[in-house]
Amino acid sequence: MRTRLRLAAVLSGLVVALGYEGLPAAKSSDEKCKVGGIVCGGVELESKKVAVFATLDEVEASPSPGEAKAIVVAETKSIYLFSPGDVTPPDHVVVLGHKGGQPGRWIHSGEELVLSPLPTGDDAAHVAAILEGNGGQRTVVLSSGTYNWETPCKVPSGTRLRGGADVTINSRLPNNGVYVTAAFLAFNTAGASGHPESPVAIGDTTIKTTTDLGPVGTRIIVVSPNFHVSVRTITGITQAGGAYELKLDRPVLDAFATTDTITALPSIPHDIDIDGRGMTVTGTGVRFFEFIISERCTIRNLTMHVKSGVTMDLLASFDVGGVENRYENVNVKVDQGAKVLAGLAVESTESTQVKDCTVTGPSSMYYGIAVYDSHNTEVSNSTSIGAGTAALELDADANSIGCRNTRVVGGVYTGALTGIRTANGTSGTVIQDVDAQSNVSTGIQLGCDGVPCDGVKLVNVNARKNGDIGVSTCCTGTQARNIDISSNGNTPTTGRGLLVAAGFDGQNITSTGGNGTYAVVASTSDRVRLSNMDISHSQVANVVLLSGTGEYEIHDSAIVGVPGANGIHTFAKLLVSGTKISGMGIGLVVTAGTTRLGAGNDFDGSTLPTLVRASGRINQGTAQLTSSGGVSSVTVAWPDLKSTDRVNVNIKQAGGSPGSYQVAYTPGTGFTITSTSPEDTSLLDWDLGRNAD
Repeated sequence: MRTRLRLAAVLSGLVVALGYEGLPAAKSSDEKCKVGGIVCGGVELESKKVAVFATLDEVEASPSPGEAKAIVVAETKSIYLFSPGDVTPPDHVVVLGHKGGQPGRWIHSGEELVLSPLPTGDDAAHVAAILEGNGGQRTVVLSSGTYNWETPCKVPSGTRLRGGADVTINSRLPNNGVYVTAAFLAFNTAGASGHPESPVAIGDTTIKTTTDLGPVGTRIIVVSPNFHVSVRTITGITQAGGAYELKLDRPVLDAFATTDTITALPSIPHDIDIDGRGMTVTGTGVRFFEFIISERCTIRNLTMHVKSGVTMDLLASFDVGGVENRYENVNVKVDQGAKVLAGLAVESTESTQVKDCTVTGPSSMYYGIAVYDSHNTEVSNSTSIGAGTAALELDADANSIGCRNTRVVGGVYTGALTGIRTANGTSGTVIQDVDAQSNVSTGIQLGCDGVPCDGVKLVNVNARKNGDIGVSTCCTGTQARNIDISSNGNTPTTGRGLLVAAGFDGQNITSTGGNGTYAVVASTSDRVRLSNMDISHSQVANVVLLSGTGEYEIHDSAIVGVPGANGIHTFAKLLVSGTKISGMGIGLVVTAGTTRLGAGNDFDGSTLPTLVRASGRINQGTAQLTSSGGVSSVTVAWPDLKSTDRVNVNIKQAGGSPGSYQVAYTPGTGFTITSTSPEDTSLLDWDLGRNAD
């Protein structure tokens, strides 16, 4: 006889007489039937006698099936078909026994099985048994009520679990520091293990090993101690001596050493769909969801709520080796007084999606959304509000590789210390159509932890009104298009709109309302290009500050300051063209380096258009010819003179016997102007070539 199960309540207002109802009208298997007021869609009932029972207990008490070949139970909204033979129910879920008579069992049929909370005991074990018994066969539905979790609920492959807005999962699990102490737990089984015979490089499609990991079709996982992971399928095996060369279904995305581990995976959790339909998961434990090496699994339409006084780790994680998993419309709420490492996490996975999710919490929530060591993750149209470190963190765990090719598209990241932060080598990041304003310190911080990173793209980003910096990027080759960096910095002594690194290429950069000190700051040894900037500055400081030994370009921009401010202050090589500077005391300050004024500049709105200080030089100047030893010449130092540069010379004030002029170029040093007249002592105007090569 089956273990007593508490299932859905009797249908409201439904009165069903115990007994046989006779034959229903014949229906095909894809049509719906209605027996005793219960819709039992998709079940073939043709030529079957149907009995209707009010409760499951009545089925167990029935003496025999009689002539019935099917029964309908109002309590579970389910239909069962009779199978003669074994009287022992194998799973206590889809099978019902009966009191006596013909040996056999009633096997649940149909697409849904409805459950309700136990009156006492562990609902987690109850639901786990139901899920295991139904794996992939039918959807399990939790009816209204509170379900008390005393143990982790293992979720098998193929699970389709549904909740409702009036369903609450109350986890009573301890926080024992063990990550598998999770309310919902899905994990793999492991088989034989070995090591690569030779190093594995990124992009390799074969691995050599001396371990027999199984036949073609076997899944394997390659793992390094610093959380580099690849899960692949063996598509071919070449054996030579005691070695096996395994052909993989696709290239690996991480490099592995001969000391790393390869393990066969007899099974992995896959195709799990948990649709909360508004249900809430709350309580205690280490995590609420922990899915390890899972594929094509979805957690959606639910709320995770951590109440004051509770300490947890990552509330939900698609963990090492996962592929094509997804969070969708998940709402995380962390109360004041609670402590959480991260609301939603993605760890060492491929092609995971975080879609339409919301995370809200205090500064005691370290991260809102955290992505570690993962490839091709997409975070789309999600919101993260508050967090002690970052609303969205793209990072590494114990290595300097980080995440690769993450896309952050749409969404709001605000109220945290930093809105979006990348670290530990995270590269290839695309951030598009994102609002990262009103954070305590920085709107977007990219790789400013001393670990090299590259390949970042920013498109349509709002980084306004942050406490210190709008956008700070230390990743080489960052591209930025349509960036608003207005009004960053809480006081005049702090705040920058944009801090850029080597290879930065920015277009359509807007700053209205000013920043605390500088709108744009660059300090690098490489090239930086800024174009189509529209910047107004309300504080007394430099609007654009350029230092380091890099080569900077500013094109087609408008820079407006206040009296006493500097429009552009450069200590490096600079080319300016098509730029208007107005409303301030000094338009251009050249403290060091060489500045080239290209075509189309308008500095007339400044009190002093240019000011040359120290060794700084501008590519327009005067030179006094000196006649000596039968030669009249003058040498002008220009440390970054290029072989393609050319100098135009005109007489500013004639002296002696003027002649015509020839220019000799020494790239990297400067140029010498020589007159054809040895008595020429004229003062010359010179203009070095305006265009960058």
